[in-house]
Amino acid sequence: MAREETAEGGFRIEICGGIASGKTTLASVLQDCAMRAMFEDFSSNPFYEKFYLDPEKYAFETEMVFLLQHYSLIRDQVELGELFCADFSILQDEAYANVNLGGERLRTFNEVVAQVRREIGGPDILVKLVCSPREEKRRMERRSRSVEVGVPVSYLSEINSKIDEEVKRVSGSVKVVTIDSERENFASDPHVRRRIGREIRDMVVEGGRE
Repeated sequence: MAREETAEGGFRIEICGGIASGKTTLASVLQDCAMRAMFEDFSSNPFYEKFYLDPEKYAFETEMVFLLQHYSLIRDQVELGELFCADFSILQDEAYANVNLGGERLRTFNEVVAQVRREIGGPDILVKLVCSPREEKRRMERRSRSVEVGVPVSYLSEINSKIDEEVKRVSGSVKVVTIDSERENFASDPHVRRRIGREIRDMVVEGGRE
């Protein structure tokens, strides 16, 4: 959805990428560049752990809760009229739903997404993080979240592919910035952190708002 079709409000950056691709880390980088950052609290979704135990049973409520949580957070920030970034994306919610849902559940999810889009539109900048499924798996093992232990590489690959499809779908109407988070070590290299933060800040300025 083009920016001119979106709700009035602050300049908005959404970050998308696979599991453990570096979304939260990048949002922290932008926060260090004087941007307001919003971070997903996955533990506040009451179905999050249940989903990993029984994905088929709990996928619908898990995806709906994440979507509505993200919608609510973004809407509140848009109303403040400020520059902000989020370590999540409505587009990514759609990608997950396309992997985890089907039939009437997916149709219902898409109806809600359509309403969400009508109310809050799309981001000014969508940052897409690229990271291989095997590297994502290594990172998941390092951060040791118990619910993620059994996630197969094939699932990570499927999520990444759906994110790619969704980004391609909107690339003509939203400014997309692609960062290879496997090669660009913005997690611990201060020079890379500063460079990436500066580059994105420059894009914000070019977009018409400091």
